[in-house]
Amino acid sequence: MRLRDYYRGLKLRLATALPPAEVERRINDVTASPLRPFATGVVGYANAGRLALRYRPGFVAYRGMPMLTGSISARGGGSLLDLNYRGRAAARAVFPVAYGAIAAMLLAWAIWGQWDPSFGPSQKALLIALLVTVPNLPLLIHMIAIRSGEAHLARLAAFLRSELDATEIEERDA
Repeated sequence: MRLRDYYRGLKLRLATALPPAEVERRINDVTASPLRPFATGVVGYANAGRLALRYRPGFVAYRGMPMLTGSISARGGGSLLDLNYRGRAAARAVFPVAYGAIAAMLLAWAIWGQWDPSFGPSQKALLIALLVTVPNLPLLIHMIAIRSGEAHLARLAAFLRSELDATEIEERDA
């Protein structure tokens, strides 16, 4: 999964012949509650016309993985699931805020270092190395952690297709 997809999301639209109440019941019957810390597989809920699912591959899982969220609405005699797979709002806000704070700290240090006459060549080299690496390490770690995001989306989509007898629809079919 690319970082752009983490922020913008990957769309998934499914149609099923089941009414929304039955869709919610079936999903809640077979998924683990997100409040269970040791639950694995498909974790989440469907309630009040909303759905939130994520795939937890094991006991230790990266908490910043994307979630499949969206609405369940009545369509004809069945339901339409209009879903988006992306990072949670709090997780999407972390990097811009963190980058702003890191940039402000490093800028202050760079200014302080330029004014301090005892700031030698080795400290300037360290400053340049920090300016290049420090802001990018958390992002690099995050990008490595979410690389399996599309595989998780495929598992969630297969889960919904099998549990709800749903079919994927294209934008133009809606």
